[in-house]
Amino acid sequence: MPRPTEQAERLLALARRDITSFRALSSHPEVDISATGFFAQQSVEKCLKAVALHHSVVFRKTHDLDELDVKHYCSIKW
Repeated sequence: MPRPTEQAERLLALARRDITSFRALSSHPEVDISATGFFAQQSVEKCLKAVALHHSVVFRKTHDLDELDVKHYCSIKW
């Protein structure tokens, strides 16, 4: 099993891919906003999970961004 740091780096790479997709879709006038919103949500979710993994925070499999609000349950100085 990959170390938490490696998993976090992988998630950040995937988040960058989602951000690229978001930017491409958001500049296209014929694309439905739900498609752009999907990639925005995915990139935020992956970034939050990466922060949690980096700080060894255990979280259940979820897509709920409120649940992944890591600043509530880890000692990160924001």
